[in-house]
Amino acid sequence: MRKVSRRINTVLKNTKLKKKVQIIFAGCMVGYLLLFLGLFFVYYHLEVVRTAQRSDEKLADSMINTLVSEGQNVNNITKLIMTDDTIRSYLNAESGQTEMLIRSTQNSIAHYAYLLDYVSSIYVMRLDADYLSSNIDQVEVQKDRIQEADFREELEQERGGAIYRRNGNGAFLNISGADTISFMRAVNDIDTQKLVGYLSVNMSTEFFENACKDLLEVEGMGIQIWDDEGILAELGRGFASENDPLYDTENSQIVHNSGTTYHILWKEIEDWGVFLRLEHPITISDSQRSGLLLFGGILFVFSLLCLWGVRWVVVNQITNPIAKLVASMGKVKDGWLYRVSMETGNDEIGILKDSYNQMLVDMNRLIETSVNQEKEKQRLEMEILQEQIKPHFLYNILYTIESQALEQQDHQVADSLQTLGDFYRKFLSKGDRAVPVKVELELVSDYLKLQSLRYGDTFETVVEAEENVKDYLIPKLTLQPLVENSIYHGVRLKGEGCRIVLRAYLKEERLWIHVYDDGVGMPPEKLEEVLKTDSGKSFGLKATIQRLKHFYGKEDIFEIHSEEGEYTEVILKLPVKER
Repeated sequence: MRKVSRRINTVLKNTKLKKKVQIIFAGCMVGYLLLFLGLFFVYYHLEVVRTAQRSDEKLADSMINTLVSEGQNVNNITKLIMTDDTIRSYLNAESGQTEMLIRSTQNSIAHYAYLLDYVSSIYVMRLDADYLSSNIDQVEVQKDRIQEADFREELEQERGGAIYRRNGNGAFLNISGADTISFMRAVNDIDTQKLVGYLSVNMSTEFFENACKDLLEVEGMGIQIWDDEGILAELGRGFASENDPLYDTENSQIVHNSGTTYHILWKEIEDWGVFLRLEHPITISDSQRSGLLLFGGILFVFSLLCLWGVRWVVVNQITNPIAKLVASMGKVKDGWLYRVSMETGNDEIGILKDSYNQMLVDMNRLIETSVNQEKEKQRLEMEILQEQIKPHFLYNILYTIESQALEQQDHQVADSLQTLGDFYRKFLSKGDRAVPVKVELELVSDYLKLQSLRYGDTFETVVEAEENVKDYLIPKLTLQPLVENSIYHGVRLKGEGCRIVLRAYLKEERLWIHVYDDGVGMPPEKLEEVLKTDSGKSFGLKATIQRLKHFYGKEDIFEIHSEEGEYTEVILKLPVKER
């Protein structure tokens, strides 16, 4: 891959400009078309098809839940029938003593039959094969089938549980020829738990139609209800495919027929042995149409990116090299003879660059000696200037004045001069960028002592530092600007007794330093201005913070809290640096 990239890069460098631009644009257009087709294919399958699948899954689950709920209603009716005293008496009566119970029993059965609209008949069967029913839809009973052993054993094995069977496993046939689904169970006596008979609630296909009414409102939806004998009910439109159901698993598949794409879904209805089959044409919905608009927007953005890519190549291969040449040539007028250092091929730009650089080499040889002499002269002048401005002279003179004040027994002036001299001596710190915390605190203490000469007892100072942090290094003059800020913009403006507190301690493997004053404080808007601006209004805070960030290479090293009329506190959280 790297060899191919190098080969392409070499070809582009050695190709004439006009052909180079044509190749670049052609490549971008091919890439654009390929990506368009790929994105469209992915979108269609991932968005349209999957959305249809998820929607049909929800519809199928909703219908199954409705069927299960309706089945629970039937189950509740069978429980009521099993506990009905009249029906219990009929089932428990001795053979030949049931005639006087027939009328009342049939009335009870008829009462339960009319509780649900889709119940076509209810049969209550004794162990001696006698039975009573409420036959709404003229269901014919196959008495021989009821007496067969396998019919009874299947019900008895459920131990009072219900089973669902088409036409009661052949025991109940509708005269019209329409199929029914039978909800059957064995009946045990409540008191003795002995088997006393059988019960069957037969339902018409309206049972399924009622549960599917919401699904039938979906345009193009086809619904089939299957069991192991075939189709029980077929609702909605006809089916475009003839796939048989897979009874042992759920199955979802996409089928193409006559230019239309269909989603076919199989689901078993709980443990009934009955399957639901949905077939739904996949169409683009309003939301998916919105997705297409979004897709178009993405393509538009992609087009812009392609154009930007073309622009980037053109700029870097053509315009930038030319611009560098022009800029370098322009600097010659100002005396700056920089050669153009850039990688080029054998095209026109490369030839022009090489000729220009050779010209600059010749010119630089002529002026190199003069430039070096001028630099040496400037270096010597700077060394002389630095020797002249060394501040050692200042604190030496201060100590001389201190000695004279002591001779005159003016101890207050002497003490002030000594403090000022100590301040400048610590200020110099032998040119060190970082000093121990204890030295920095001593410098700040000297500074506060000097300021107290001016402001008297306007403020008092508290300095607290743990012993284990005094040897840690911090940038020189870190605290003095913060203390100066407290005096000039906190204590002085308040005009009454205030406190300035400095605390240093170790916490969470960092050196924490607090500079607190109970001066005039700052409102939130002024505090925000302090952190944003680098003008005089910033009170030196921003410059100090920026210096600390640069020194430690971290951003999270400070906090500032202030309340107008109450206090201002600057908290430094500095990484530990040892000597």
